[in-house]
Amino acid sequence: MRPAIQTLLALCLLGLAGLAGARGSDKGDHPVLERTRSERSFELEPGAATRLVVDNVFGRIRVRAHDAHRIDLRLEKTVRGRSPDLLERARREVSLAVTERPGLVDLYVDTPFRDPLTREWSGSSRGWRDSGYRVIYDFELAVPRRIELHVKTVDGGDLRVAGVGGPFEVRNVNGGIEMLEVSGPGSAETVNGPVRVTFDSNPEGDSRFVTVNGDVEIRFRPGLSADLDLRSTFGELWSEFEVRPLAGRPPVESIENGRRVIRTDAGALVRVGAGGPTHTFETLNGDVLIRLAEPAVREATP
Repeated sequence: MRPAIQTLLALCLLGLAGLAGARGSDKGDHPVLERTRSERSFELEPGAATRLVVDNVFGRIRVRAHDAHRIDLRLEKTVRGRSPDLLERARREVSLAVTERPGLVDLYVDTPFRDPLTREWSGSSRGWRDSGYRVIYDFELAVPRRIELHVKTVDGGDLRVAGVGGPFEVRNVNGGIEMLEVSGPGSAETVNGPVRVTFDSNPEGDSRFVTVNGDVEIRFRPGLSADLDLRSTFGELWSEFEVRPLAGRPPVESIENGRRVIRTDAGALVRVGAGGPTHTFETLNGDVLIRLAEPAVREATP
């Protein structure tokens, strides 16, 4: 039986002037505010493989692992409009679509500006900007440690994950990505913001970490054995692990402040230990830093 949504708080504030605590660059253009908070749980079959999809547009996403066989969701929805009529339009046009079936929980922010089949923007995204309203969903989730994670947002908040050991695909556009004590292989990509990941155990499959404006800082455990593909157009490449160049893109190496520095315009392809999975790190305006992780913090919270 599907659990009922339990609304904890519904707070409506109608007025002109800026409102404290409202996020988003358009708060002056959207002075009418409504905020609601709710909770929901999804019971899962113990030991069964489960994929969680969170497909957001505006707002932050926080995910942390727990030992229960369920997904706990705490959701805050903030609606802004230029008038009460536009606030009502936002309520009608934007909603959270929930799909729940064995092996999958899918949380999709449905808007008239996205194709429901491809989930891509239908036509120009200008329609959203000219709609006269903004709807922000802030997600906080507690999930089983071995869950497969596919989460993304576009604007309005960072994306943080802690303690998840399964495969992951994490996407942002205007915001950073932080992942603590993760284990699975996967990808983490954004455009404007840093990508910082600390592994609890070194991933056994290929992984990819990309941004355009920001640093890529990844911390692996001792005993790493992998091939590293490092690229930065206007930054530096650093490794705290001993590496040796592989054929194809020989880097320029030097010692600075007691650290081994690798520089190259085309990037560097290097091997740690005996080699293994290929991990790709890429940024345009920033540095790539491969670090040795400190002892795990087991109770890290995003």
